[in-house]
Formats: sequence, structure tokens, C-alpha cells
Amino acid sequence: MLSWVEEEFDIEIDDDDAQGMRTFGNVVDFICERKSAVQGAFMSGNATVSTSVSSSSSDTSTAFEIRRPFVFEMLLTAGRLAERCGMKPPSLSAEAVMAGARRRTGLDDFGPHDFSKPLELILEDYEQDPNRGLAGRIAARARTVTRMCQRLWIEDDLKRHPETCDIPLTRPIFILGFPRTGTTLLQRLMARDPDNRVTYMWEMQQPAMPEKLDRSGEDVRLKRAKSRLKLVTYVAPQLHKLHPMNAENPEECAALMANTLVSPAFAFAGPRYRDWLGSRSCDEIARGYEYYKLQLQILTRQNDRERWVLKSPIHLYAIDSLLQVFPDARIIHTHRDPLKVVPSGCSLATAIERLLSDKANAHAVADRYLDFAQQTIDRAMKARDAIGADRVLDMQYEEVIADPVAAVERVYSFCGLDVKPAHREEMRRWLDENTQDKHGRHRYRLEDFGLTEERIADVFGTYVDRFKIPCADSQ
Repeated sequence: MLSWVEEEFDIEIDDDDAQGMRTFGNVVDFICERKSAVQGAFMSGNATVSTSVSSSSSDTSTAFEIRRPFVFEMLLTAGRLAERCGMKPPSLSAEAVMAGARRRTGLDDFGPHDFSKPLELILEDYEQDPNRGLAGRIAARARTVTRMCQRLWIEDDLKRHPETCDIPLTRPIFILGFPRTGTTLLQRLMARDPDNRVTYMWEMQQPAMPEKLDRSGEDVRLKRAKSRLKLVTYVAPQLHKLHPMNAENPEECAALMANTLVSPAFAFAGPRYRDWLGSRSCDEIARGYEYYKLQLQILTRQNDRERWVLKSPIHLYAIDSLLQVFPDARIIHTHRDPLKVVPSGCSLATAIERLLSDKANAHAVADRYLDFAQQTIDRAMKARDAIGADRVLDMQYEEVIADPVAAVERVYSFCGLDVKPAHREEMRRWLDENTQDKHGRHRYRLEDFGLTEERIADVFGTYVDRFKIPCADSQ
């Protein structure tokens, strides 16, 4: 079964625990061989099953429904059976993860070891998570091995191209805002300007690669990104409605920040890492941004443009650290009614957690999401107090949606730039081809996550008042 996954999706499965990993695959094969009907659905990948995420501990509570392919249900079932048979789970120690990265890349220099503490905390949180079954542990290990591979590749790249560190990054534009506030639309419209450099999904998966082109002339990173995205779509088709993805589309730069290991991208790993990150100073987080900048310099060397246009909600967490590393940056801060934003974020977080856990609880996920959202917005407002108004442009979601081209023109004006006629026409053409909800609409309700309007108002009231955000009760 694992060989089928490797071939179908062009995935190299790290097998530090080779025998255990193969045993996991053998359990799936055992099930399929003895149930021909199951095997047909399993290998076709067409069947889906409807599963429910518990919204509370009560059996009578509302359930948040997730649909995932039957193949993934079989993987989780195989994981439970393997655990009952005493299968040894893959090691989540820092030493094992680093050894796996060394084997995969053939390299051994990780660069400065300032990543050691956050790596240990991330893995401890994964290890202690009672809801993370065998499949979840395998995914957690694969994720951290990949991050360490990136560091090995980056150090190798810098040895071959030491001039990279001297590449200037002048007046980058950062688009910040919670998900569903218009950040993706702004970035993708600005990407239609050939003078703007954006991050693409395919290159962020491996910003530094020793090999460039395959025999067909295609960058091997693009080929691998398409295969991995195919796997994501296969096991989580509902995520495409929450956040449409394409390997060749502009994408938020969270993956680059994840390579630093000093990032809110790992905030949901567990309480140890979350508490550690929350106690870091501006200077400490800025060191993570220096590593983020280094990756942008590597990408600039590969494909240079006049300016970077970057976007991710995780930058809200440390605006002060970001500006310490990018002192001439301009920030676009988008806003929207939290009653629209928070349930969407909870829906995405729950869908992701549900993929690899049989015990995901929508209320618990929402509690963690809301707590971290409050911490993020509190830190963002504190940072905003300390920087000049000329550094940040505030934009309401309603303004962006009502006239996206005019919104981009306002951004350009704020940054001292002019929108060229050809760019304006490209934006209009893109809007005609990419209508809102083109990939379907994902629906969610506050009560699905145990949330109330009063609780969200308590968390975001000061933020809403400060930025005069139009809300449902004021419209």
C-alpha cells in the first residue's frame, strides 16, 4: 500500500522506523485483501464517508460534519489496529527527526542550532497529544523532518552561493489580516503586475534545492508540489472550498516562517510551544525573521523582481519583529467583522485536525483558536501603538470586495507607486475568470463550535472599536 502512495503521489516516505512503517502499510493491505468491496473503494479514491467532529462531550450536541475519502478512513482504521497489535510508533525525538533529515538529503550541516529548543517543544507537544493516533504521529514526524531538510538544503545553498546574503530586499509590501479578510484577493491581484515578486506554493515547499530541472525542463520542485497537492486534495477535498490551492498560484508565506521554527504556524502543536513562543521577546522573534529574510534572498536570486508582495496572517503576531528586520516595509492591514472571520478560522482548524485524529472536538479546537486569536490581535495592537501611521494602511474587507481594482490602486498610492494600464487590465481579466466562491462555498455556524456572539465581542470589542470595523449589528 505504501508503495502505491509513493508512486501515485511522487512522495518519498521517510522510514526511520522502516519496519514499523511497512507494518502499518501491511495492516491496510490485510484489510483490503479480505474485503473486496472495501478494496475497490479504497484504491479508487472516489468513495467518501461522512464523519462527525464532536462539538461537545454530550452525545446530543450539534456535530460539525467533515467528509473525507474512504481511503483515509482505512488509514486511520489501520493505525488503530496496528497500535492494538503493539506496533512501535515512529520516534518523535529531535535526534530521530534530525537523523531522518540527514538521510533524506545526504547533508549534515543544519547551520546555527538556535532551532533546538523550539524543535524539542514542538515534538514534545506532538508526543503528549492524546488525540494523535498512529497516522497523526507519522504525519507529525514527516512535517518536522521536512522542516529540518529545508535547513540542510538552505545551508548547502549558502555555501555554494555566499553572495545570497548581500542581496537587497527593498521596500517589501506585507499584507496582514486574519483569514477571510481579503488578503488573498489583494495579493493575487498585485501578482498580475510583472514588477511584483510573490511567493508560489511550489517554490516555498523547497526554497533551496540542489537540483533544478528534470529531463523535460520542468523545475522538479514544481512537479513535486503538484504531486503533494494532489495528495492533499485526495485526502482532504473539503479543504479546497476553505482555501483553494494550486501549485502555481501565489500563496501566503507561512511555509517560509515555519522553516524558522519560531512561528505561530506551530501554535496548534500544543501548549508547551505556544507558551514558549508567547514569552519570546521582540529580538528573539526577529532572529526567526532573519532566517525568513534569508529564504526570500534565496528566492530573489532565483527570480528577481522590483519588489516583494508577501502575505500571511501569522505576521500579525510579531509586527514589531517584522519591522525590525524589514525597516522600510509597508504594511497593509485588512479588517473584517470577527463574527465572519472567527467561525471560518475555526472551521479550517477543525478540518485539518480531524484528518488525523479520531477524537477532534470542535469546541476544544475553537477554544484554542479563539485564545490564540486574542493573543495575536493584542500583540498586533500593541505593536501598532509603537509604529508610525505612515507605515500601515488599514483597509476594510467591504472596501476590497466592492471594488478590488480600486483597492489595489489605493495600496499602490500608499506605497508611492502607480498602477500601469496593462496591470489594471490584467486585474480585471483575472477577476472575470476567478469569481468569488468559484470552488464552492463552505458553510459554518457559530454554534457548531460552541461560540456565541457575546464571547467573540468580548475578545474583539476593543479591536473592532479601534479600527471602526463594520459589524453585522451596525449595518
